[in-house]
Amino acid sequence: MTTLYTKLNADTRTLVEMVNQHDKSHIIKEVFKKGPPKQTRYFWGLNIPNYWTKEEKLAINLIHTWILQKGWECGGYSIVFNSIKRCLDNSEMPSYPPTNRTG
Repeated sequence: MTTLYTKLNADTRTLVEMVNQHDKSHIIKEVFKKGPPKQTRYFWGLNIPNYWTKEEKLAINLIHTWILQKGWECGGYSIVFNSIKRCLDNSEMPSYPPTNRTG
C-alpha cells in the first residue's frame, strides 16, 4: 500500500522532471519564483489584475492540470504545488515526512 508521503515524494519528483523538461520551463520556474499574490494562492490568484502575464497564467494552468492528473485535489493540490516550489527553490528532491524534526 502506498502512503500519502510516498505518493507525494513520487509525484513531486515526476512533476519537477516535467517542469524541467518542458519547452517553457523558464516561464514555469519564474511563476514559482514570483509566487502568488499576497493573500491568495497560485490558481486562485489568476484573476488579480496586472499580476500575472498571459504566459504565466498559461504556466499555472498547465501545472494545475498536471497536479490534478496525478489525483491531487483540494488541500493536496496546495501541498503538491508548494512541494514543487521547494524543490525548484532548493534544487533538491523531496523527502517526506521531513526528517529534520526535533522534539
